[in-house]
This record gives sequence, C-alpha cells and structure tokens, in this order.
Amino acid sequence: MGGAAAGTKWIHHIQRLSAVKVSAEAVERGQSRVIDASLTLIRERAKLKAEFLRALGGVKASAALLGVPLGHNSSFLQGPAFAPPRIREAIWCGSTNSSTEEGKELNDPRVLTDVGDVPIQEIRDCGVEDDRLMHVISESVKTLMEEEPLRPLVLGGDHSISYPVVRAVSEKLGGPVDILHLDAHPDIYDCFEGNTYSHASSFARIMEGGYARRLLQVGLRSITKEGREQGKRFGVEQYEMRTFSKDREKLENLKLGEGVKGVYVSVDVDCLDPAFAPGVSHIEPGGLSFRDVLNILQNLQGDVVAADVVEFNPQRDTVDGMTAMVAAKLVRELTAKISKPASRRGRHGRRRLLDAVPSVRCLVSTAAGVDHIDLAECARRGVAVANSGTVYSADVADHAVGMLVDVLRRVSAAERFVRRRLWLLQDGGYPLASKLGGKRVGIIGLGNIGLLIAKRLEAFGCVVYYNSRRPKDSVSYKYFSNVHHLASESDILVVACALNKETRHIVNKDVLEALGKDGIVVNIGRGSNIDEAALVGALKEGRIAGAGLEVVENEPKVPVELLSMDNVVLTPRSAVYTMESRSDLCEHLICNLEAFFAGKPLITPGRVAVQASSVQLLGGNNTFTTS
Repeated sequence: MGGAAAGTKWIHHIQRLSAVKVSAEAVERGQSRVIDASLTLIRERAKLKAEFLRALGGVKASAALLGVPLGHNSSFLQGPAFAPPRIREAIWCGSTNSSTEEGKELNDPRVLTDVGDVPIQEIRDCGVEDDRLMHVISESVKTLMEEEPLRPLVLGGDHSISYPVVRAVSEKLGGPVDILHLDAHPDIYDCFEGNTYSHASSFARIMEGGYARRLLQVGLRSITKEGREQGKRFGVEQYEMRTFSKDREKLENLKLGEGVKGVYVSVDVDCLDPAFAPGVSHIEPGGLSFRDVLNILQNLQGDVVAADVVEFNPQRDTVDGMTAMVAAKLVRELTAKISKPASRRGRHGRRRLLDAVPSVRCLVSTAAGVDHIDLAECARRGVAVANSGTVYSADVADHAVGMLVDVLRRVSAAERFVRRRLWLLQDGGYPLASKLGGKRVGIIGLGNIGLLIAKRLEAFGCVVYYNSRRPKDSVSYKYFSNVHHLASESDILVVACALNKETRHIVNKDVLEALGKDGIVVNIGRGSNIDEAALVGALKEGRIAGAGLEVVENEPKVPVELLSMDNVVLTPRSAVYTMESRSDLCEHLICNLEAFFAGKPLITPGRVAVQASSVQLLGGNNTFTTS
C-alpha cells in the first residue's frame, strides 16, 4: 500500500464505524486495547533482550534498534514510512562486513540488539490521531529505556518522530540533553502548513518543551527567514554549508553533554549531498560528504544516550539500494558511539563479578593478559585461571613490525595522499621516509611476543636491545635495567609488556625526551603503558618523530589530536584478528576446559587448578557463561 493510502485508511475505517453507530466509547476502548498490545510487544521484546544481555554481562550500554515507520507528517512524500525494514536489511547485507569502523562487531548482542517496530500504521488504522500517536512513540521509547543496558537507536520514519523520541529520552533521564542535528533543513518551523507535528516543526516542539539545552544544526543549506528567526528565538547553533569549510575544524571536534543528561544525535539522511544519498524526499544539492558526517560523529566527545536516523525514502532509492546502505552505515557508526562495554577496572568491580557467580571454579580468558582478572581474589577463592597462552603471539609480533614499517616508510600516509588525488597536483616526489634496516630497537618486555618481535627485527638488520624484570640468559641482546637508559640508546621503542602498577606509564615524558626527536614509539601492549598526554604533546611539538598505536589509554576514545597526524598509525586493537588465531584459540580453549573437567593441570594456568562444576569464560571486553 502506498504512503498516501496508508495515511488515509483509518479515516475510512472510522467512517464505517460511525455508519453502523459504533459508540465513541467503544472506539476508544478498542484503540486503547490496540495501543496496550503494541506497547506490551515492545516491552516484552525489550525485557527479553535486556535479560539476555544482563546474563551475558560485560556491557554497560547496548544500542537497541526501534523502528518507527511513520511518514504521514512529511510535507512532500510519505515514503520514509517504509524505511525501517529496508535499513535493517542493509545492515545485515552480505556485501559488507557486520562491524563498525573502530572494530565493534554488530553480531555481538552487547553491541547491537533489536526490539522491533512500533506498529504505527496499525494504530492509525484504528483511528488514533497524532496527539495520542506521539504519546505511544514516547511510551515505546521509555519502555525500552527501562531495561538496562538498552539505549534507543531509532529508525525513522520522517523527522516528526524526533520530537516524541527526544521528549521520552529527556523525561526518562530526568533532564535536558544536548542535540547534534545533521540535516539540510532546520525543521524548526512553528507550525508548518498548519501541522504542529510536521516533520518540519519537530525541533520547535523539542525546544519549546525544554528537552534540549543546546541544539547544534549542521549541514543546513535550505533555510528560510522563519528558520533563522526560530533559530535565534531558541538559541540554536546553526551551521550552514556555505561556511562549512570555515566551521569544519570546530564541528569535527565537538564536545557535548557536560552538565546535562547526555547527547542525542539526529541524522536526517538528506544532510548528505544527493550524490551520496539520492533516496530522500527532499533533494538538496551542496550537502555534506559521507566522510564529513562520519568525521563529525566519530570525533564527537560525549555520552550518546540515544539517536535516530530519519528521512530515508526507499521509494526514491536507486535500484541497487545505495541509500539504504548509506543509512545502514550511519546506524553502524551510531551504534559504535552508543554501545559501551562494562568497565573492568578496579578490584571492586572484578570482585563483584566473582560474587555474581559464587559457584565458579575456573576462569578461562581468551586474552593473553590477565590484568582484567583479580588474581589474588581468585587464589583466595580457589578459582583456577588460564589465559590464551601464546596463541596470539605470532600475530601480534607481525602486527607490531608491520606498524613500525608503516610509520617509518609512511605507507598509510602515502596511501591517503594518493586517494586524495594529491599525487596529480604535486610536482616531484613524495616526502622522504626512513628505512628500518640498521635501526636500534629497544623492546620493553621480552616475553613471548617481545621475543618474536626481536627475531623478526633481526631479519631486517636491526640492533635489538631490551628491558624486562630481569636479564634473560637465553638471548644475546643487550639488557637495560632502566627504561630511560634504553630509550636514550634506541632509535625506536616497542612496548610489549603487561600492564601492572610498575608498568603503568612506563613510557613517560622523560622517556620520550630520552628517545629524542627522531625516535619512534610502537605500542602493542596496553594503552596505559604510555602516558598518553605526554605522547600527544611530544608528537605535536615534534619532540619525537612518530608512533604506531595498536592500543590507547581510554579505548576506544582516541585523542583527537592524533587523528590528523600523518606520522601516527592507529589500529583498533586488531592485532589478534586473524582467521588462523581464532581457530587456534577455539582449540586452545577446549583443551583448557577438557583439562579442567578431567582434573588435569590447565594448559596455560594462572593458578593451581581445582575441581568445579561450572565455568566462566572471560573474553576481552566480553563475558560468556556456560555450565
């Protein structure tokens, strides 16, 4: 059924009811039953998904899709009513990987889950008008938010849905939010074409209701006199495309949500230039590029508590569904901003995990490090601990050397240079890089991974030095008991040590000064092995030459300053992500579990094994339970 037909079906239905003299009270009761059933469906789906996530553990916030297929408040075309299923289809399309750019896996329910759609057309078919319909949308969002750790990621629908969604978020959290609104239009008319719920009036309703402290509108290029006047009336920060080049730096470094209940992000797909997203109702040339939008979203600093993606119109999309894929990508990256793993820091939190599973007798970690496990408490309780052993060692060593080559030879920077078509514009060659052969490399931590890195670097003709807790008789490399002295004698520092009290910020400002202006740092250990503020300062001021960072101190938040540095190579803790290592890890896990249940020593024990009837598996940021 077309959007217009769907929008008027309920009128004919009510007319038929009136013709047979059905009382207004009976119609009201029927409508209430349909609304109650609709809310019950959302409530029970949200409760089921949330209970599952709480049982899995390891998650502080999970993005939960909620479709709101509403299109009748559009001033032009009603096709956005058909968008939610098309966006979902594109999210899981086999033509692209189901992950975000920073490496979060969407098929992990702790990252993304789905509670279904609000049955908008079915409710309207019963004669429910917009005042009540907007209330149903708000109640659906609140119902979702009642279930920790779910946070709403709403699929529109036209932009009128943002009003009831933001209202619900603000009321549920108990105060206003800051809103980042990307759109070609300000959608802040007082009452567009006589419709207070028009998609062109949603942000007027939001600001009138006091649901937002700050409203930043980005990408505007179709704004009328009333739009500007309303913006001034509500104190809206409006950024038009005609000044985007001047505003870019500010918009790509936004910090929102401090002093309020968080950040709400609303993305109208027509914020993009139609070259990137033709499937919209209102074609407005001169918009943002897709990468412009991602830079703004990915660099946004603030706690994103909810978001929406609206105004995708499948009826105007290309035959291959290009705009659906664009909308799906926006959903992916918003998911990355919303979802948050549970913090594993601090002994109190780790002990609470053990308290939650008092029958546990064995912890098998899929990570090489065990800094996320309270080993002393495990020993006190008689809980055996095992890690991944050397499963990942070769992969991480390969990655470390690869990053080092990348920084020295400027491989990633050169690739960006070509993609930006700067090669066509520049006479002469690309800036000189540096060779790896002959460099003096100091390795901090000569364990399994450090030793494999050393062997690989020897093949390049490097001179290897090292620092560890004590000298190793099995190697001929020069040993330094002091990291500062190691740095002063090295051209490159590779951090490959575990994280503990002694190694936290083991690379600090003084060590970086000792390394010198031509020095390079590669970190494949833990983010907190390096004093990140000192590293950023040294890079900005040219006191060291470059860095390769597989980890950062406050993952996944990368310091904004690093993102624009061509002498810095960043990867999203992906060194262990190879098909081979995953297969080896599964076999390793099974061997540890079989040994435990057979009463034999663990393959890679962290503590003496004991008998048990249940096992808790801790994997990186994730927690799984089996019995």
